[in-house]
Amino acid sequence: MASACYISTGQKAVMYTLWEESYMDEVYIKNLPMDKKKAIAEAKEYAKEQEIKFLGVYSSPLHKRAEHIDFHGINFKHKRKGKKSFYYGVVTQEFWTAWRESKEQMKKDGFSVSKHEYRDRFGNHDLKTVWYVFFKPEEEKKC
Repeated sequence: MASACYISTGQKAVMYTLWEESYMDEVYIKNLPMDKKKAIAEAKEYAKEQEIKFLGVYSSPLHKRAEHIDFHGINFKHKRKGKKSFYYGVVTQEFWTAWRESKEQMKKDGFSVSKHEYRDRFGNHDLKTVWYVFFKPEEEKKC
């Protein structure tokens, strides 16, 4: 049984994630809106529904630099092309699970997926497929 919940974020507050804390462990609940006020409001509402305490927003020690974000088992890398800036990574099973559960919200939060097919250059003519997930934070979309 959960005793409290909190929001974790990277140093630059790019993403907000809701966690439940219990006596034994911490459990990922869901990703929250990119806007800090909306994320806090949603977390407080969740705490109220679950009848648990909301502890606040904490910087996650996992995110050492803004260029790299770990999320759903994906180590996102930062890429700039001209004035465009985004994060990308190879899709994991953990991401697909979250995508199936909350696809529309994740799209609103700035996530998209893309399929890339290629043939390797070492004589193997089998078609290979890689799925990439792209993330563009809300504050960067406005720029």
